Amino acid sequence: FAPTVWSIINGRSFTGASLVCIEEEVDSGAVVDSIKLLFGQTDTIREVLELVTEAYLELLRRNFASLLDGTFLSTPQDHTLATYTCKRTDQDNCIDWTRSAEQCYNLVRALTWPYPGAYTYCEHQKLVVWAAVVGPKR
Repeated sequence: FAPTVWSIINGRSFTGASLVCIEEEVDSGAVVDSIKLLFGQTDTIREVLELVTEAYLELLRRNFASLLDGTFLSTPQDHTLATYTCKRTDQDNCIDWTRSAEQCYNLVRALTWPYPGAYTYCEHQKLVVWAAVVGPKR
């Protein structure tokens, strides 16, 4: 679910769920069906993952019969439209206080439970930040 985490971190208000054919190359299979999901600027990863889970269930409901009997239709991916995200490491979860308040807020809401949380250090002690709000602009 790293793309979903990155969507929140990058301040986007959408993500997606796709049912694709498995190929040798990662993320290269033809698309059977997909759903674009919209979410709010205050939604946390937990809320967005619930939307994603429901979307995958809907994809299965819509396509289960044709998948079983082999009559499903698929469309080759247009790789020129592909977007990519990189693997996240623990260091990526550290709050960079030189970033804007909104960027720090997005990091916190993207990494809150069920993920390990965004963190910072205070007097050499690691502190996990589970929730945040952005105050009024000065």
